[in-house]
Amino acid sequence: DYSPDARQADPERGPVGTGKWVIVRGAANYGWPYCATDELPYVDYDFATGVSAQPFDCARPLNESPRNTGLLELPPVAAPEVFYSFDASARYPELGSGGVGPMAGPAYDGPGQLEGGRWPDELAGAPLFYEWSRDFVAAFHLDAAGNLERIESLAGEIAADNPIDMEFGPDGALFI
Repeated sequence: DYSPDARQADPERGPVGTGKWVIVRGAANYGWPYCATDELPYVDYDFATGVSAQPFDCARPLNESPRNTGLLELPPVAAPEVFYSFDASARYPELGSGGVGPMAGPAYDGPGQLEGGRWPDELAGAPLFYEWSRDFVAAFHLDAAGNLERIESLAGEIAADNPIDMEFGPDGALFI
């Protein structure tokens, strides 16, 4: 998931641009336009007057838009499994630094055969994450409960130049 591309946080508008990777298990509030994550609120800004108010409350966001035809009190913002910005992340150093262009890919569920071998068994079931602006691919390994356990860079295995889509073919080949 993308966010606005601010290169730096602005106390008058909100956090730095933030990329997210989320496992969607059901309906949830993933933040936009109130919060980049459950911890990173945007600032309530009046575009007509150019005046900033307070940051939104990510635990209790309110949709007070004059165009709102739905709920006033929104569900709390759901936490993403992974979030990062332009600088190196202390939580996810495997993601490096650079632009913010997250892409979510497929998870291999094989066992298709490849010329000279097949997709490695240790990567079966691991969703692929790729970064358009950083030119890399990683496997996100999940534990038995489906939570992120570790991130494995596949930079030495897969060369990527602005990857934007990936899919496994019926024979197990990965198309980028």
